[in-house]
Amino acid sequence: MACFRSKFVGVSTLVCLTFISLLTIRRADLTMALLTDNKPTFFSDSITWEPYIAKVETASPELLPHHFATLDLKVRCIWVDLREFIRSANLAFQTGRKIDCFLFQDVLISVQYRLQLLSVETQAKAIHIGMLAFSTDVFLQLKGLEMRFKNTAAQLRDAILELQDLEDESILEFKLWLLFVARLSNAKDNQDSWLMPEMKRILKALSLKTWKAVRERLKIYLWIDVLHDSGGRETFATANSIGG
Repeated sequence: MACFRSKFVGVSTLVCLTFISLLTIRRADLTMALLTDNKPTFFSDSITWEPYIAKVETASPELLPHHFATLDLKVRCIWVDLREFIRSANLAFQTGRKIDCFLFQDVLISVQYRLQLLSVETQAKAIHIGMLAFSTDVFLQLKGLEMRFKNTAAQLRDAILELQDLEDESILEFKLWLLFVARLSNAKDNQDSWLMPEMKRILKALSLKTWKAVRERLKIYLWIDVLHDSGGRETFATANSIGG
């Protein structure tokens, strides 16, 4: 029995180390693809577009923000996977539980590969790049070794500016979330002087005067409380402090 247990522990350790090695390789693949503005090496011919942790029926248009209704199913499936992961993460933090590290990495692999390999129509560009910027900041940034994904930041800026003439309340709300994603994922960027005045304009247009009211709007989209609340509150205060 002792011999069996020893072999079992050995095999389990080997499986775990192999899994970690694969994750390290794939994380590097995803990171390099973003840094060089190329497609990732793995899964280019074998990607699965169905949701990884969410149920496919949750990608139904009527269950999503109404301006997502015309999106391709692939985009909606990525959105509901991120939304389900964030729901689980927020619940875990609220109840003092830890997030399963293997689930975290599996979601990383599935969401990031799908986003980086996806070709989108013009109408889905802002949503696609918003999810990419959000998930890159959550999944690929390493503590103590922050990387600047210039191409993603530039694409996000362009996507936001392309929404400039759309003033429908739901679009303004979505744009506000994109602005917070842009700010929080590039907090040390000195090239975002355009961002805070635009954020203040939208806050005024939506009559959002308190952080609580803003946070309620942001959580309609993708928002991890423990990661984003502090920076979000600070960003809101900075936007409000701008003259004009």
